[in-house]
Amino acid sequence: MDKLFKTKLTLRSLKFSKFMSMMKFNFFISNLYRYEMAKIQWRIHSLHDFRCC
Repeated sequence: MDKLFKTKLTLRSLKFSKFMSMMKFNFFISNLYRYEMAKIQWRIHSLHDFRCC
């Protein structure tokens, strides 16, 4: 009984840690994407300003 309970607990914690790492990964990817988009937009903006002056 005790062994079964421990196994269930371990499986649950493994699932949870997997979920947490996926969340961290998704967060990292979205931040990277946002950063890249901002960089591209800034570049377009600065080019536009340069052309207009």
